[in-house]
Amino acid sequence: MSETTSHPRVHSVAAAETDSPAPAATALLALAAAALLSHAARRAIRACADSLATSGPPTTIESPAAIRTRRAAAAARVESLVAAAELPALEAARVRALAAPLAAPQMTSDPAALRAAVEKVARAGDGAAVAAAGSDLCTLLDRQHETVFARALVEACAASCVSAGFPHVETRRGEGVARVVALDGTGHALVSEVRIDAAGAPSLATEALGWPDRGCQGALDRFDRELAARGVRTDPPRRQPARRGRGLGELAGHPAIAAEAAGTARERRIPAARRRTALARKSEN
Repeated sequence: MSETTSHPRVHSVAAAETDSPAPAATALLALAAAALLSHAARRAIRACADSLATSGPPTTIESPAAIRTRRAAAAARVESLVAAAELPALEAARVRALAAPLAAPQMTSDPAALRAAVEKVARAGDGAAVAAAGSDLCTLLDRQHETVFARALVEACAASCVSAGFPHVETRRGEGVARVVALDGTGHALVSEVRIDAAGAPSLATEALGWPDRGCQGALDRFDRELAARGVRTDPPRRQPARRGRGLGELAGHPAIAAEAAGTARERRIPAARRRTALARKSEN
């Protein structure tokens, strides 16, 4: 049989689970310092960073949805800090656009693209152009942070599979979904699926395959414990039997998974054939 453990909401993952991504706030401050901004504007951006306290190296990577929520919640604080700097209108608009991402501990995966976006804000010649460039900057950072978060979560899943006793791991990434297929070499498998929806909310589901009974629950318990040990914070997991023909393992299309599925189907056919033989003999008597 197979069973699935679902984490409909993933809140964060330890930053150590991926390759040293750069904190976006740190990169933004360095870029702003080198940009074509006045000394007063650079001082205002630094004040925003100090007040919002997001410029240090993060120990966890928050979900994209949590990042957007934090940035929206801090918008009034950013506006207040910009107003206190008493800058000319255009400079204030530039500072506002560059300070907005400082409200949340985002990560950047492409410093060159971030540099280009910051320079676009700094060189915008009027309020409308600054607003458009600022919106592009936030969109870019959202996309980069989502990439870093998804990679960290996939790597945490792969490492958790290995620690749970499934050392043969293969990772597959597609449009909007990543799958981790892990085998133990004895006919058992874990298949994890990571998704992030349009609102930036990540989810994780893992299916255990290859057990004739409920022994798969022990494998899922070990996997969930290893995830937690790696700093993956989620809502409480939900357990349910996998639907035949719709399971993650069958969707993954891995040869070993297909073989397991075929074996399970064969196991279902053998008892059925035996029942038909017994009924035939009974009718003969």
